[in-house]
Amino acid sequence: MIFLPGFSTKEKVTEYSGRGVGMDVVRRNINQIGGSLSIESIPGKGLIQTIRIPLTLTIVDGMKFEVGNISFIVPTAAVETAIQPEPGDVFVDPEGNEMIMLLGQCYSVVRIGKIFNIETKIEKPEDGMMMHLRSEEKNFCILFDHLDGEYQVVAKTLPDYLEKCTNRMKGISGCAVLGDGSINLILDVNNLTDDEGE
Repeated sequence: MIFLPGFSTKEKVTEYSGRGVGMDVVRRNINQIGGSLSIESIPGKGLIQTIRIPLTLTIVDGMKFEVGNISFIVPTAAVETAIQPEPGDVFVDPEGNEMIMLLGQCYSVVRIGKIFNIETKIEKPEDGMMMHLRSEEKNFCILFDHLDGEYQVVAKTLPDYLEKCTNRMKGISGCAVLGDGSINLILDVNNLTDDEGE
């Protein structure tokens, strides 16, 4: 009965409890991620609550940023630094690729909005933010709109139907839902290339 919506053991409703909203929400959310919640009660002694969560869910420390109206998270382990470029920092090489010089090293610039076909008001690099990332094969920089900060999130795999709906999921390793209900795409820096926008 404790999992029924609206069920409460309180005799009076207070500001914080008595409305029967709690255990039913917990159980529903755990079921949505493929887990389970069970209770074993011994009258007069107490109870044991057992929560099982799939091992496919992992905790990721990440930097959250935005491009247009889409939120992304990149694992902190792949981040070298984040900067706001000055006018003239980004230049175009003879082959037409955008590049930036950081600490005496030259890195390619990847526009996240271009890769995933996201509308953004950021045209000039100095109007946005730049993040220097390290992948297995190379280092590069990504250009985005706004940096929100560091978050610890639960990473989930993407639903299979998304891959059937679009071919633009390369470079995305999963997603995370934050406490405010917002969905954030997790970047796969090892598969993030500028080929997606072409």
